[in-house]
Amino acid sequence: MIVANSSPLIALSRLDRLDILEALFGKVNIPNVVRQETVLETTVENQRESISKSINSYLIIVVEPTFEYRFKRKLHSGEKAVLSLGLQRSFSCHLGRISMPGWAPDNNENSLFPW
Repeated sequence: MIVANSSPLIALSRLDRLDILEALFGKVNIPNVVRQETVLETTVENQRESISKSINSYLIIVVEPTFEYRFKRKLHSGEKAVLSLGLQRSFSCHLGRISMPGWAPDNNENSLFPW
């Protein structure tokens, strides 16, 4: 399973090259929060149209995580949803940008993952 965050979708849609995702991966999964950010909340028309078209043609599949993991680091809602979805579905690749400099696991029981 390939899961994408909004960053690669925005970049590729603005270049009109979402076809690269299909060539590399076939299908790409995104949580609804990424769809909201990249389609519903954007003011960039070609981005909205390109990503909507890819969703309607099932290149991009909107899938919700069954629950959201708790992470040690503060993450954007899209990042949390992407990682939660990937962890629940055993993702093989995460397309996105998440900065994790100097992370280290700790023994905090409230934190399942070091991110």
